[in-house]
Amino acid sequence: MVLSDSEGKRFIELYHSLLFYVNNTHKVLESLHHPDDIFKLDPEDILKLKDMLYAAPDQIDSFVRDNPANLTSEELKMISAWKHFARGRFYVVRFLKNYAVFLDEGHPAKAYGVQGLAMPWEEMLGPNLPRIVEATLLPFDDKIIFDGTFSCYNLFFGSGM
Repeated sequence: MVLSDSEGKRFIELYHSLLFYVNNTHKVLESLHHPDDIFKLDPEDILKLKDMLYAAPDQIDSFVRDNPANLTSEELKMISAWKHFARGRFYVVRFLKNYAVFLDEGHPAKAYGVQGLAMPWEEMLGPNLPRIVEATLLPFDDKIIFDGTFSCYNLFFGSGM
């Protein structure tokens, strides 16, 4: 239900390159000099970069066009697919062998099979479902993942839900 170590590292490298580009474009954080510096940031600062990215997703096209990190065409194709992110509130309704089932709040609701990055969803959320989370979902290779941060509402539903 989680990415392999190599997939997880690949995602982080690509995603941090994109966030670094967003920072360089908008000068959000003065202390950010290299994509690896993102590991040292406070979560609030990372959220500022993510909010800046998702508020103007055309930056993904700019990143792919400029290719400031000298990425391969395959890597650029992966990043380009992130324009199709889904961000918002989701209901996690089931844990399956390969992913957790997320439902959005649309009418009709869309279901997403979301893999964890390094830890299974059941360990992150606990066994009691459904749960409500705020997250950003991204396509990655032939999978759907989240961007590394989510928040969980501390609400539990009864069995009659």
